[in-house]
Amino acid sequence: MKHIMLLILASLLTGCMSTNFVLDANWNYRSAPTYEDYFDTWWWGLSGSPEVSLQKVCMDQKPLAFQRVKSPEDIIISTVTLGIYAPTTVKIWCGE
Repeated sequence: MKHIMLLILASLLTGCMSTNFVLDANWNYRSAPTYEDYFDTWWWGLSGSPEVSLQKVCMDQKPLAFQRVKSPEDIIISTVTLGIYAPTTVKIWCGE
């Protein structure tokens, strides 16, 4: 039983991933994102990468930053499905 618990804990800790791309130095990372969505990826994220157009999301506003992150919910779902289904969260911040 201990081995199973350690395996589950290790798989939860190894799945943390975040990619940030800041386009404006005045971006406040504590502000709520303008856009947030969940994208389907498969086989530990090797298939089905998300595609988002910053121009379509921000329209007339200036894109400030975007982030692709594995949220705790994403990690739990990936663990339960053994990596077959591995959702990814994408956040975009737009300015004036």
